[in-house]
Amino acid sequence: MRKTILPKIKETLFSCLPIAVIIVLVRFIFLPDMPWDLFVLFFVGLMLLMLGIFLFSLGTDNAMIPIGQMLGKNVGKSKNIWFIIIISFFIGAFIVIAEPNLHVYAEQIPKVDNNLFILVVGLGIGVFFVLGILRTLFKIKAKYIFSITYFIIIAIVIINNQNSFVSIAFDSAGAATGPIAVPFIMTFGAGIAAIRSSKTTESDSFGLVGIAPLGSIFAVLVFGLFSKAGDSLIVVEDYVSVEMSQIPSLFIKALPQYMIDVAIAISPVIILFLVFQLIHRDISFRYAKKLIIGLIYLYIGITLFLTGTNIGFVPLGQYFGKHLTSLSYSWILIPIGFLIGVLIIIAEPAVHVLKKQVEQITGGAIPNSMIFFSLTIGVGSAVALTMVRALYHINILYFLVPGYIIANVLSFFVPEVFTAIAFDSGSVATGVMASTFIVPLAMGSYLFDGPGSLVNSFGAVALVAMMPIIAIQIMGLIYKIKSSKKKHEKVKKADTTIVELQD
Repeated sequence: MRKTILPKIKETLFSCLPIAVIIVLVRFIFLPDMPWDLFVLFFVGLMLLMLGIFLFSLGTDNAMIPIGQMLGKNVGKSKNIWFIIIISFFIGAFIVIAEPNLHVYAEQIPKVDNNLFILVVGLGIGVFFVLGILRTLFKIKAKYIFSITYFIIIAIVIINNQNSFVSIAFDSAGAATGPIAVPFIMTFGAGIAAIRSSKTTESDSFGLVGIAPLGSIFAVLVFGLFSKAGDSLIVVEDYVSVEMSQIPSLFIKALPQYMIDVAIAISPVIILFLVFQLIHRDISFRYAKKLIIGLIYLYIGITLFLTGTNIGFVPLGQYFGKHLTSLSYSWILIPIGFLIGVLIIIAEPAVHVLKKQVEQITGGAIPNSMIFFSLTIGVGSAVALTMVRALYHINILYFLVPGYIIANVLSFFVPEVFTAIAFDSGSVATGVMASTFIVPLAMGSYLFDGPGSLVNSFGAVALVAMMPIIAIQIMGLIYKIKSSKKKHEKVKKADTTIVELQD
C-alpha cells in the first residue's frame, strides 16, 4: 500500500504546487491590492483540490479503470449488434447527463433551461458514443470520422455564424467530458478494442473520448436554432469580500450539494457494473471489495475536488481576469494566461488517466513525456489565445474554423494512433480545472468593459479542446519523420554490411 500511496502524493504535489506559486507571484507582483479573503479562499480550495486529486487517482486506478474495461469487454463479447448499439447509447447518454462538470457549465448559460440543455447534450453524445463503438467494431479509421464530422460542423457554423450557440456548442463538448465521463469512456473503449480488435487494437483503444463529444456540438447547434438565449447578455458579478470567519462556512455549505451531484454521477457506473456482474459473476468477493473501496476513494476525491475548485478558484479567476485587464500593460494577461494554462492542465485529474492509458496500451512505444509536453503547450497556447480574444474582442470563428481545418489535415499525415490520442486529449484537457478557472478568467476580463455578449464570453473551453489536437499531431508528425529516418539508416547500414560481407 505504501508503494502505491507515496507516488500518488508526489504526483499530487507536482500537479498542484506550481499553481500556488504562479498565483502568489501574480498576486504580489501585479495585483498587490487583491483582497486577502480571496487569497485565503483560494488556498483553502487548493488544499481540498490536492486531497481530492490524491483520492481521485487512487479511486481511478482501483475502481473506475477496471470497471470500465470489464464492462467494455463484456459488451464487446456480444454478437448481437443491436444489443451493443442500445447499451452503448444509454451508457454514453447517462454517464454524460450525470457528469457534474456539465452541470457547472450549464448553470452559467442564462435564459436556458439547465435540465433541457443537459438532456440535449446527453442525447447527442449518446448517438456519437455509439458511432465511436461501431467505428471500433468495423475497423473504421478515426481520421475519416473526424474529418467528415468537422466538415459538416464547420459548414453549419459558417452558414449560421450569427448564432451565439456556436461558442456554447463547442464549449459544451468539453464541459461534458469531466472527471467521471473521461476515465469511464476511455477504459470502456479500450475494453471493447481489446476484445474486438486485432492488429489495430492500439489505435482503436483511443478516439472514443474524441468522437463522443462531437454529438454535443451537433445537438447544441441544432438546439441553438430554436433558442433565443443566444441573444441575451451575461452579467458576471464582481467579487464581494467576505469576513475571514465566513470562509469555512462557504465550503461547508457547498459540500452537501456536491456530495449529491457526485453520487448521482457515479450511480450509472455502479448500476451497470452490478447488472453485468449478476449476469456474468466473473470476479471474486475479494476483488469486489477492492473495487468498492476504490469507488469510495473516487467519490470522496471528486466531491472534495469540485468543492475546492468551484468555491476557491472561480472567484479568483474572475478577479484575475478583470483586474489584469485593467492594467495599463494589459498585454501581460497573455503570457500569464499561457502559464496558467500549462499549470492548470498539469493538475487536471483526467490527464493522468490519459497518460496511464497511453503507457499501458502502447507499451511505452509512445513516451508519456511526449504526450504530456504536447498537451501542456497546447493548453497553454489555448489560454493565451483566449486572452487575446478577450483583450481585442476577436470572433471565435477566426480561431476555430482554421484550427479544426489544420487539425483534420494533419490527421492524414500522422500515424493513426496519434490522431486518436490527439482528439481524445482535446476532450481530456477540458475538465473541471478549465471550467472553474479558465472560463471565469476569460469572463472576468470582460468585466473591465462591462458585460459582454455570449459570443465573446464563451469559447474558452472550445479553444482548450482544439489546441492540444493540433499540438499532439504536430508531435506525431515529428515522431513519424524521426522514425522514418532511423528506419532508413538501419536499412542503409544493413545494406552496407551485406555489401562488405559479399566483398
